[in-house]
Amino acid sequence: MARSQRQFGAVAAIVALTALATIIVLAPPPAKAVTQDLPLVFPVVGKVNNTDNFGACRAGCSRYHEGDDLMAAKMTPVVAAANGVIRYVNWSSDPGNLNPDRCCTIALTHDDGWESWYIHLNNDTPGTDDGAGWGIAEGIAPGVRVSAGQLIGWVGDSGNAENVGSHLHFEYHQPDGTPVDPNPYLLAAVPAEQIDAQFSVDFGSFKTVAAPQGGTLNIEADAIVNWTIQIRQGSGKVVWTHTGSGTEAVWWDGNTEPGIHDVVVDFGPHGVVSDTSRVGTYEGTFVDDDGSYAEAQIEQMAARGITIGCTWNSYCPAATVTRAQAATMIARAVGGEKSYPSYRAYFNDVSSDAWFVGSVEYLVEIGALRAGGPFDGGSPGERGFLVSVLMDALGKTNYPQYQGYFTDIGPDHPLVGKIELAHELGIALGHEDGSFGATETLTREQAAAFLMRGL
Repeated sequence: MARSQRQFGAVAAIVALTALATIIVLAPPPAKAVTQDLPLVFPVVGKVNNTDNFGACRAGCSRYHEGDDLMAAKMTPVVAAANGVIRYVNWSSDPGNLNPDRCCTIALTHDDGWESWYIHLNNDTPGTDDGAGWGIAEGIAPGVRVSAGQLIGWVGDSGNAENVGSHLHFEYHQPDGTPVDPNPYLLAAVPAEQIDAQFSVDFGSFKTVAAPQGGTLNIEADAIVNWTIQIRQGSGKVVWTHTGSGTEAVWWDGNTEPGIHDVVVDFGPHGVVSDTSRVGTYEGTFVDDDGSYAEAQIEQMAARGITIGCTWNSYCPAATVTRAQAATMIARAVGGEKSYPSYRAYFNDVSSDAWFVGSVEYLVEIGALRAGGPFDGGSPGERGFLVSVLMDALGKTNYPQYQGYFTDIGPDHPLVGKIELAHELGIALGHEDGSFGATETLTREQAAAFLMRGL
């Protein structure tokens, strides 16, 4: 009897040790003896809470939790943790039968032989809990090769997760099938947002947009890549935004103030792509110079960087200019801002921080303006002033004998030589009544005409 009891005790001890061994097998530390391609890519893209519950008891400890639960909102993207080939979809290895009744799970065999499992993927129509959805990305099927960080599905509450909150049950298996605690690997994983991503933008019909037809911006990107479109006026004001992810054809109605707009597509850590879009039905750079007699010259000035207009989208052809504005246009036309000298205080009313100081001091140094006294930059810029300074800036000195081209410019007029030479050169054509109007305030379209004819 004693021997029988000893044998029973030994058997009980063996059973206990076997149970303990089973627990140890189910909840081992991460195995490091098997070659692995690390780090993994973190499988959830977005806000997530890792509960680190590998090895926890289930069903009264009749079984143990063989993964980690990554709690996240439904439809949060799930990506491949490594390069590899899809082994199972819904536990089916048949690409012709994805076993929809068991939706939604994926098993991925990594290139190094390890496996990652993705369980409780979404099975609901977005915004519902109807069990009629499909939380596996298009094209994902057994035998399909995927890249680390590639979208494979979305977080859900399928299977037995219906009453515990949406999450991804993530398992990590050795090549022999043994599950290991994935938490250390998840903690060391690279966020999917940080891996190299492929993306491009085809501006196509977005180059010219007019309401109500609008235009389409074609974005191609990896499915996990989030992006934001901003359309900005030249003033910097944002008039339209749109966010999305992956590939999308984005339509915008173009319902905003006409003008050249900046279109910026921000792919977050992956980069930014931008271009411009002409919004509205107008010709040229500015929305308000169609029909101006100097429209061609205004466009030439804009192309050469002499003017950026009076506002972000307008030139204001009929607006008048000051002496400072006229001088700045001339200096930009004949020399460019790179030629401006350091401050010399040529005029007692032009400080070193005046916005036009470089222009007027440059014109002094090339002999187009005479230094000394005040410049009166805020005074009206007269037609005669611009012609006089322009002729000197262009180095014109061989003035013709008096011809009487204009009824109001006699032989004793102080600017007669410059004005008549400007006329002979096709720069100053005068008014229809035969006058020139040397003391009239110059308009912006007149300034454009004079300058571009001179150049």
